[in-house]
Amino acid sequence: MYIEEADPLADKSIGQWVEDFQAHYMKSSKIRPDVWVNTWASTFKKLPQDELLKEALLLAVVLSAGEDSRNRELTCQRLQRLADFAELPIDLKPYLGDYESPPRDIPADELIVEWRDLIPNPGWQWVYGVMAAFGVRPHECFDCQFIDPLTLKVGRDTKTGARTTRAIRPEWSEDWDLINGSKPDTGATQGRARGQLVSSSFRRYDLPFGPYDLRHAWAIRASVTGGLSVTSAAKMMGHKVATHTEVYHQWLTDATVEREYSEKIRRKSTPPTA
Repeated sequence: MYIEEADPLADKSIGQWVEDFQAHYMKSSKIRPDVWVNTWASTFKKLPQDELLKEALLLAVVLSAGEDSRNRELTCQRLQRLADFAELPIDLKPYLGDYESPPRDIPADELIVEWRDLIPNPGWQWVYGVMAAFGVRPHECFDCQFIDPLTLKVGRDTKTGARTTRAIRPEWSEDWDLINGSKPDTGATQGRARGQLVSSSFRRYDLPFGPYDLRHAWAIRASVTGGLSVTSAAKMMGHKVATHTEVYHQWLTDATVEREYSEKIRRKSTPPTA
């Protein structure tokens, strides 16, 4: 006698699947609840929570996101993860589009030093210096501790948890005496609110670049002048190697070409000194 296998998708609503996936993802990724709310949950709430998980419903949400946009890309990625978790056979890759992030105008080191000296408030000047020297995210400046003048430990209650990072330009941390500085008293306790306050301070002091540009400059500096491996740089920045490679692909490629050229071509063509 043939007994038809039960379809697990017919037993759970979308809301239940999202709840189960959230528990699984937060355990494996160890992200904070507010990060989940502002990222994954913002996509999943577009689905009808009381209906069964079906391909057509996922596609409807995907197609509602603008073509070739970052929103479309993230929507596909998040809904694909939910579908894979629920073992729903669907491939959303054809709908990703051709989104490319706009190129950033990364500030030169000289410009970073110049504008740091123009910030009148010691607390916000310290925040700026920590981001520039250690490449941390804006909100992480409020949850970090110096181990020594060149080593900073980021707290566990941050976007990607505890980690240790180091100054790529050691003289910045030493000359600015960051280990003895102090953060501004903002009263904000949540990472998102802290990050917004940092962005507001950059606008208030008319800085010609944003907070994350300091972080990107650190990443590029780590590879171009510091010679760090992608693995080491990604670990210090608090994200995966794949993320690091994707975000900084062009600069990493340029850095690799420059190093190989210097080591294999320029050195051979330089005549020996007498």
